[in-house]
Amino acid sequence: MPVALERAGYADGLMAVPLPGLDLAISLTRETASGYLAGRVDAVLPGLLPDLSRHGGFAAGSPAFVGACVGVARALGAQAGRGRTESFFTHQPAAPLDTGRRSATSPTQRLG
Repeated sequence: MPVALERAGYADGLMAVPLPGLDLAISLTRETASGYLAGRVDAVLPGLLPDLSRHGGFAAGSPAFVGACVGVARALGAQAGRGRTESFFTHQPAAPLDTGRRSATSPTQRLG
């Protein structure tokens, strides 16, 4: 199994349980491995399913990735309401909030 998929936990999750009616095709963009597709979804999908008019789908990832998936799905005839999307960003640590207020111990604050 490709390193990226092992890190993501797919070996014990999504790929471990067969679901009737679900065809799972994984395309790797940063590495190649036997048995997996290679390339971006918007480049690979037309070769897998050139007509999406009778299919549903799900795309999750960065906004750019999801946008590319939606664009190619629409171009291949996907019907509105038959797919779902979820865009997300990687977690960034919160930056300190500068409220402009001075603390009670600030040397410039007057007590009095």
